[in-house]
Formats: sequence, structure tokens, C-alpha cells
Amino acid sequence: MAKTRHHKHSIPASTQVNIHSLHGNDKNGEFSSSNNDPSAADVNISFGKDERKNLTPYEKLLYDSQHDARFKSEEKAGGLIGFYRIHKDIGLGNFSRVKLGVHLLAKEKVAIKILDKTKLDSKTQHLLLREITSMEKLYHPNIIRLYEVIETPNQIHIVT
Repeated sequence: MAKTRHHKHSIPASTQVNIHSLHGNDKNGEFSSSNNDPSAADVNISFGKDERKNLTPYEKLLYDSQHDARFKSEEKAGGLIGFYRIHKDIGLGNFSRVKLGVHLLAKEKVAIKILDKTKLDSKTQHLLLREITSMEKLYHPNIIRLYEVIETPNQIHIVT
């Protein structure tokens, strides 16, 4: 399951359920995450058909992400990460590629920078962590906003 790091400027604010923090590298040179918020436990919801129609769009999305086979299939195929549907490439670099993404609830377009962790040496991982930490602290109309960082076993997704 992907590890998610939400920020105070995430869209929408109601999606801020799981708060994880990147803490740098572990002994194996991989990024590690921890969840410091006891209220942010994974949510397992089970509803009947009649009860499901009374759910909020956010609750329906949470339910579908855990129970809908089509949702899980699209996620495995790389078409979804977190609450974002991934679309076409919009940029390419040495260590990453940038794709157009759309938030499933807010329908807001975002850029998703996808980094392959297996191609990052320890120096590059350290620089990436500094970049993320700096972006978290910045909020200005002329500076790109960091919405969240989603980490999977092989990739890091930076959503801006």
C-alpha cells in the first residue's frame, strides 16, 4: 500500500486522513515513513447497498479504493496513485518523469513527478528529501505548491 504525506494545502482538506512523514534513509538506503498520528489508522468500511447511497463522495472513494476490483486493477496498472488518476506524460528527466494527474474528488489538475527509487543513490535521495522539506515550508502565489508525497516500494510520487 502506498504511503501518503498530506500537507496543509492539500486538496480537498477533507481528504487529509493518513499523515506520514519521510524520515530519510534506513540502513538499506531506502526511504522510510512513519505514522505519528494515532487517529490516522487505515479505515476498513463495510456497507450494504442502501447504506452506501448515504455516504459522502469521500467515503465512497475510500470504500471503492478498498473494495472495488476495477479501482484496484487501475491502481495496479499505474493509472491511479492515492486519490489521483494519472494521465499523459508532460515531462521527462534523468531520474523522473512528470505526468498530468487529476484529483478524483476535486477534479483539479496536478503535476505528478514520479521518481524511480532504484535509480537514486544516497546523495540524490538526500537532495530529494531537502527539496521536499523546502517545498513543504513554502506557500506563495508565485511558487508551485506541494500537495502531497506518495511513496510506494519502488517509486516516490511528488504531487504539485
